[in-house]
Amino acid sequence: NTKALVVVVTGVDSSATDSVVSGITFGGVALESARARYKPNGAFFHIWYLKNPTIALGSVAVTMGGACTDIQATAIPLISSTADSIFYDTGLENTDADTTHGFSIGSVKTGAMGIAAIINDDALTTDVAPTSTPTSGTLVTGSEADMGATCAEVAWLGEASGSVAFSWTKVATNSSWAQGATFYEQFAPTTALNTPADTATGVSVTPTLNFTGTDLNADEVEYEVQVDTVSTFDSVAATYYFDASDNSTPGTPIDNN
Repeated sequence: NTKALVVVVTGVDSSATDSVVSGITFGGVALESARARYKPNGAFFHIWYLKNPTIALGSVAVTMGGACTDIQATAIPLISSTADSIFYDTGLENTDADTTHGFSIGSVKTGAMGIAAIINDDALTTDVAPTSTPTSGTLVTGSEADMGATCAEVAWLGEASGSVAFSWTKVATNSSWAQGATFYEQFAPTTALNTPADTATGVSVTPTLNFTGTDLNADEVEYEVQVDTVSTFDSVAATYYFDASDNSTPGTPIDNN
């Protein structure tokens, strides 16, 4: 039921070229960038992901542009028993220099999951943590990394009222940087035939085809309707295509191929 694998890369390096991720693979399969690199001062962030990984266990390999002073990666599987896939939605990044660090990712899809990383200008990983678990983020256990003069960690947080608002508390007024991204479940649309009834016979030589399509993501739905004289549909007498832009008179074919 793993519908996406998210890999968050954080690190410290002064070079603008060395700190570029040139590729990430899981079991040899390439991931794609979800959020463009964020490089404030010497720190850097990358968020990559893979939709519908086909293997359950494999090695994550991160290839950088060059040798980096410090680098760490956290792999997070996103699991859903009902979605067909999980896609990248949106994201945000910012800096702070207070005893708290927060940002809110807005215009987030309903039910989305936010994943964010923070780099704190403090050597101790225990000196920074989500302000209030789970309302401001839950630490991804094992993501904490001591990178010498700085430390990094990753948290996750679910959408609420169209946004994901992360917040961390720091023990001192340190500089810190953060980047986050949201991911949402994608469901395949379903179609139900209203009339005539399924497998019905003897209805009419010109029956009215009425069907209802439902999409849980509220995406535009496109339809393909095949009409044939045999139930095996191997001769395909006609194929019609419909979508939300079609405004023809009911009963009139939109496109006949």
